[in-house]
Amino acid sequence: MRISTLQQYQVSINRMQDSQNKIGDLQRQISTGIKYDQPSDAPGIAAESIRMERDVSAMERYNYNIEIAETRLGLQDEMLENMKNRYDRLSGLAASVDAGENDDNLITTAAEVRQIVAALAGGMNVRDAQGEYIFAVARGILSPTCSAPLGAGSIRATTASERSR
Repeated sequence: MRISTLQQYQVSINRMQDSQNKIGDLQRQISTGIKYDQPSDAPGIAAESIRMERDVSAMERYNYNIEIAETRLGLQDEMLENMKNRYDRLSGLAASVDAGENDDNLITTAAEVRQIVAALAGGMNVRDAQGEYIFAVARGILSPTCSAPLGAGSIRATTASERSR
């Protein structure tokens, strides 16, 4: 088999063009700092990169959810402490009521008890920044307590004449 001079020149030119293309690719990689342009350049590395991006995105979601949960729990703790203080005041009022007290004291105490009970019910219906109830069970949509008005029939002071009957 004979190899012609033209064929030798063509092989040499092809090799020089391949070398120039490789040099151009290396120069581009150096100037841009990007080693692989397409996923097909390194499929294993591309797959690993996609997996890592997915993992980072999941971690960011987890961290966001943790921040939301910590904020919500902090608000719940604050509200529970406030409600505990109100309950303690309510217990103190109940312990201080004496059967022999005059009607004005009982009426005043009943009014304060109504206010405390309304505040306790209101505390149960507190919403967070997203508008969800902080003590609700069903994704914060449903109110944890009913909002029935506290009227004259719910907590009422009895006068001395009513107690004597």
